Amino acid sequence: MSSTKRVTSSTDATDLSTCDFFYLWLRCASLLPIGWSKGSYSPLAYNLRRRHVHNSSCISLKSLIPEPRTATNLLSTSSTPLPTVSTCSLLHPFSGLDGCWSGFASSPHLPPRRFSFQSFPPVALLLSFNPFGTCSAVESPPLPTLAAAIPPQLRRSSPRKNVALATTFGAYHFDVLLPIGWSISSVLGRKDTVKLYTTEPYGLPYGFDTVLQRTGIFEGEQRHHEALVEDVRSMDVFGEGEGMIDMIILGTCVFDLPHWSQDLLREWDERPDDEKFTVVCVVHESDDERALQDLDLWARRGALRYLVLSQHVATDLRKQLNRLADSNASEHHLSMVDYVPIDIYVPILPVPDAVRPPSSHALSRAVIQGLFERSRRDFDGVFFDLIFSLSEDPSAWGYEYPEKAQRVNLDRDTPPFELHLVGGNGNLDIPEELQHVVHLHRHLDYWTYYELMQSMDVVLPAFATEAEYYDTKASSTVVKALQCNVPILGTSRLARTYTHFSDPSILIGRPHALREVQALRCLRTGVPPAPPVSSDIGHDSRVRVLWETEVLKLLTSGWRRENDAFTQVKGQVWQANAQVAERLLWEA
Repeated sequence: MSSTKRVTSSTDATDLSTCDFFYLWLRCASLLPIGWSKGSYSPLAYNLRRRHVHNSSCISLKSLIPEPRTATNLLSTSSTPLPTVSTCSLLHPFSGLDGCWSGFASSPHLPPRRFSFQSFPPVALLLSFNPFGTCSAVESPPLPTLAAAIPPQLRRSSPRKNVALATTFGAYHFDVLLPIGWSISSVLGRKDTVKLYTTEPYGLPYGFDTVLQRTGIFEGEQRHHEALVEDVRSMDVFGEGEGMIDMIILGTCVFDLPHWSQDLLREWDERPDDEKFTVVCVVHESDDERALQDLDLWARRGALRYLVLSQHVATDLRKQLNRLADSNASEHHLSMVDYVPIDIYVPILPVPDAVRPPSSHALSRAVIQGLFERSRRDFDGVFFDLIFSLSEDPSAWGYEYPEKAQRVNLDRDTPPFELHLVGGNGNLDIPEELQHVVHLHRHLDYWTYYELMQSMDVVLPAFATEAEYYDTKASSTVVKALQCNVPILGTSRLARTYTHFSDPSILIGRPHALREVQALRCLRTGVPPAPPVSSDIGHDSRVRVLWETEVLKLLTSGWRRENDAFTQVKGQVWQANAQVAERLLWEA
């Protein structure tokens, strides 16, 4: 007998009329605008009422009424698990709205939190309901596996189990490729199911072997990349009776797919139907056409899928595939390239947490990480703003500035501010006025780099305007900040783009009109900045009110963020990554 309790109270359940059903259909089809926030007003804020909706249930109409915007419901959390929902995505092609993926807001393994739709793609929410029935409240079921959500016609009878991680890209992206292998090994429950093929099989560059030893994410065999094709042909590379390689993950698609594509296509064609393999191509930048090498040939075989590192890259790549599928070129639309799946994987390594600075500690260490290239980071803009602010009030930064001196000299009475630049490649000249303020760290080994990042108070994205980190490229800065438990000083645009870093418990929200250096000074001193100089901004104007509200929020929340908040967000990321790994293993 079912333990489901039917809700009959008119305050909790109401039959959906045809009008209600049509309205919800429009919402699910993304034909009506919607704005989500934590319990705030929106055109239609779904109050999910902290319960799962049975798959033969309707939605309580009362639960569609938005909650009032009060300090209580903005800050509160619930001890009741949040519902499991399906969210339509632009990423997967096997349904009427280009596919659906499962987003789980809660887990038996993670602390419950108020549901934030900023963590999901900006598309419509789908709830399973019966428009002619009544609602049924049920107890939270165990967290379902992603494999169970795969359409039966696309689900394999058994998972793939022999995985090759492969790259020809020298010293880079092991911190992306090997976490993927870690997720796959964890899902399969075996550490011998993954092999690594690399140009450096006898010692990974920049001491990444040390990372593997200290984190335990990979214990498989490392082989030379030139052995990959021969091993794909082998019957027992994973041991006698273990079968052939059935999945190949290329760590940097723009280099690896052109290198191996023709050889792997030949091997794929020569295998019997029950021994085919899948190629998973990791895309870091969606605007590089090398990732589309032989796309029509792979798509026709149904043997290719893409793995990207952020939602915005997935969205742009999907647009490109749809554009090709809609073109007049028969090799594209007849190959049905729009059916190539795209999954999102955020590569976070399980490095130990660092000790956070004491509450009395003033903000004094900021970092910009990445290649020393002005096309990627706005170094000149940061330097200019910092020099200007130091000349205005050096004491705010812990320095003194003698009139005839070109350098800023240290004031021993105040903890000084330091800007650390961590990366390599490219030439970067530090202005004479900042010689005591800016510190360069070049070509560090991975573990030293992680420790240095963990010692920082805040990360500056400092994205150059032309770098396209909001459009087509996934920034390593955001991933490394989350991995190392360091808050990012970012705008709402960053939060919308990198949804895994949108939680205010780990993000320091900066108004767009407030430059990064100005925000640092504000956070360091606790003194609000003056409004931007403009004759169009009146004292009582709406713009000024909104500006002051954002600045007040910045000052109130401060710059310190706790390790527990990062732990919770990383737990959610790892859970989502495991679901992606399960899809890679089980989906045909």
